[in-house]
Amino acid sequence: MRERTADDVDACVKAVAEVHAADRYPTNWPAEPAGWLNPDGLVGSWVAESDGVVLGHVALQQGHGPCAVPAVLDAAGVEPARLAAVARLFVVPAARRQGVAAALMDAVGEEAAQRGLRLVLDTVGHAPAALAFYERTGWRRVLSQTASWTRPGGGEVTMHYYLGPDRVETATR
Repeated sequence: MRERTADDVDACVKAVAEVHAADRYPTNWPAEPAGWLNPDGLVGSWVAESDGVVLGHVALQQGHGPCAVPAVLDAAGVEPARLAAVARLFVVPAARRQGVAAALMDAVGEEAAQRGLRLVLDTVGHAPAALAFYERTGWRRVLSQTASWTRPGGGEVTMHYYLGPDRVETATR
């Protein structure tokens, strides 16, 4: 586990292409995948790798995505400046069920705790493995709603918004 560098971007694009082929994540393939890995408000990003091969990725984002949803802000109970989102989390199919996602979440959680930030995330309703992982690891669903965008072909997408375990208060005790 380490911070992502500019040299990792091509390998991350290759990895997320594998994920997209297997799971349709992201639901709509981005026109510029390298840019998609760097969302607005990016605070940091991490990769999991083995023998130089990227197995997974996660980013920490502030001020955008679920951080900008009023009901999520209300549920978090903190000022907007103390809220950050887990973003661009993916693990290649061959590396799943080996603790890679948990390690990535630990990395982003540790960074958020060091910065005094409360974590939130959003995920699509058609990702049952992701939903189960978040709920199993202590994330609490605070909102579900129809997305403002659609799947390829025009189908509706349900978004679920989660509030992370309260690591900030735990870390400061």
